[in-house]
Amino acid sequence: MFCPKCSQQQLSESVRFCSRCGFPLEVVSELVTNDGALTTRDVQTPPVRQSSLRRKGMQEGAKLTLGGLVLTPFGYALCFVFDSVIPVMFPLTVFLAGLAWMAYHRFFGDPTALPPAPASFIETPARNFALPAERSIAASLATNTAEIGQPSSVTEHTTRLLDGE
Repeated sequence: MFCPKCSQQQLSESVRFCSRCGFPLEVVSELVTNDGALTTRDVQTPPVRQSSLRRKGMQEGAKLTLGGLVLTPFGYALCFVFDSVIPVMFPLTVFLAGLAWMAYHRFFGDPTALPPAPASFIETPARNFALPAERSIAASLATNTAEIGQPSSVTEHTTRLLDGE
């Protein structure tokens, strides 16, 4: 098989890119094997799992409830330090707020409403397996190598010293 872009002969039929110019050869090999017919390709996007607002709200309430449970021993210990009931009120309030949050979303949350998907999940661009385009420097910007002086020889200084003696 030959590359349609640069006419480089490929060593194997199973190569994906041209070894000289990087042109993608998968479609070319498909055309050759199918006598010029190109099969349609379906882009497979992985399904995005979205939970309902009800489930999300109940999860947030569970986090608050768990946070209240974790803070309760600290509040209880502070009750003895300050000899007051006030330090345990904060974890108790967080715990009860979590329970109320879960109850609200359990009974009043909409089980079918889904949160809007981020824009990156809505449209997935097709993957481009091609190599980047060739980069070349314009001839007017290139340095003329004839103008660059030749480096001196490593032995030139030693030769001058020996000639001087």
